[in-house]
Amino acid sequence: MLAHARAGGTRAGADPYPPTTLPDARARIRDLTVGGRRLQRAIRDELITLVNTHVATRWFASDALARLGLPPLPARYLVGATVPVTVTVDAPRDGYAAHVAAAQVVTELRGLRQAYLRGPAPSARPAADPVREAVSVLQTVRLPGRRCSGRHRRYTITARVRLAIAVCAPDKTTAWDSAQQGLRADLHRLRSGFVAVHLDRLSKSWVRTADSYRLTPGRD
Repeated sequence: MLAHARAGGTRAGADPYPPTTLPDARARIRDLTVGGRRLQRAIRDELITLVNTHVATRWFASDALARLGLPPLPARYLVGATVPVTVTVDAPRDGYAAHVAAAQVVTELRGLRQAYLRGPAPSARPAADPVREAVSVLQTVRLPGRRCSGRHRRYTITARVRLAIAVCAPDKTTAWDSAQQGLRADLHRLRSGFVAVHLDRLSKSWVRTADSYRLTPGRD
C-alpha cells in the first residue's frame, strides 16, 4: 500500500515523500520553482490592481512586497541633468558669439527622442525658450588668428545644457541609473555637428516623482 502511494501520480501536488533519485529531485525543484514564481506573480498582480483602483497606495504595496522579499513596484520619475558642451562659431563680437552658440546647441539637440531641453526649475514640460532657459554659456574664448570673413572672428564657447527625462524605476537611485542610460543613448543617436557633448561629465540635478503611473499586471 505504501509502495503504491509513493508510486502514484501525487508528485505534481504536495508530495509528502522525499525524492529518492536525482532526476526526481530535479523535477521536484523545478515544480516548486515554477509554482513559487506563479504565486509571486499573482501576489504582485493583486497589489497592482489595488494600487490602480486606489484601494491601496504604492508605498503600502511596495512595503508588503518587501516583507515577502520581493522587489517594489516601479514608479514614474522625472530626472533633471546637465551636460557640458563646446561649440565653435564665427561671429563679429563676444555677445553675439554666445547667442549663436546657444542657438546651435538647441538646433542640434532638438533631435532628442526621450529627453528634452528644460528650464532651470524642475518641470515636466520642455523649456518655452530653450536658447535662454536651457543653455547657460560659461565661457567665450576668441581664437587667435586672422578674421574668418569680413568682421567675423572664430570663437569657442563652453556651455552647460539642462536636460530632463522621464523613467520608470522602483526608487530614486535606480531612476538616476536608468536616466543616465537613457540620456547617453539619446545623445549618442544625434548626428555629429558643430556641438561637442561631453557625456563623461553628465551630472544629476534632481529626481522628482512624476505624475501617477498606471501599472500593468503581468509586466510591472
